Order: sequence, then structure tokens, then C-alpha cells
Amino acid sequence: MSEERIATRPYRTLEEVLAAWGDTDTPEFKEGLRQARIEQDFGAFVYDLRVAVGMSRIALGKHIGMTGGDVQGMEEGGVSPTLEMIERIATALGVRLRLVADGEAGQRLAVMEVTGADE
Repeated sequence: MSEERIATRPYRTLEEVLAAWGDTDTPEFKEGLRQARIEQDFGAFVYDLRVAVGMSRIALGKHIGMTGGDVQGMEEGGVSPTLEMIERIATALGVRLRLVADGEAGQRLAVMEVTGADE
């Protein structure tokens, strides 16, 4: 890989993001990090479910009113899901989701448990 190609990559490393942020011991930073973790967890959860049922990103997108690219962005942790979005995804994938509080306040808002659609 050429030096020019490396210098123009479209993303930054975690170290670069943290260095650009500066003070990471602020309430704003901690809240942003908490939200990012929720988005990443949700995206990974959707990816795992979608792959388990054998559905493509494009097919899921058609069911929930998004493009395949939008679904990819969500799976990569770039979307804060609304309850309506979660419901549409569950319906499209043929599952029921149950939100359950988990952990101490400020650590994790909820986990999602999958049950069969008929339960």
C-alpha cells in the first residue's frame, strides 16, 4: 500500500479520534461513548439475527423501509434505534424481542432477548 493511499483513508483510528477529542474525562464524552456502545451492540445484534435467518441486507431494508446501505450502517453501529425501528426489524426477521434491564444504572440500558415469533 502506498503512503499516499494510507494518508487519504476515509476513516480515523480510535487513537486519532480520542486524540482529537482531548479531555475524555467529561460527562459529555462518557455519554457519547455509552451511546456509541449501545449503537454498536444493537448493530451486532441485528447482524447476527439477520445472518441467522438467512436474510440479505437489501431484503431486510425493503421490509423496514431502508436501503441495504442503511442496514449496513446500522449493523456497523451508526444508528440509534427507535422503538418503532426495533419493532419493524423484529417483525421482518420473524422474532419477538423482549427488552430487559441489565446492569447498574449508567452501564447498560437494556439487553434484547430473542424469542420465537409465536411465544
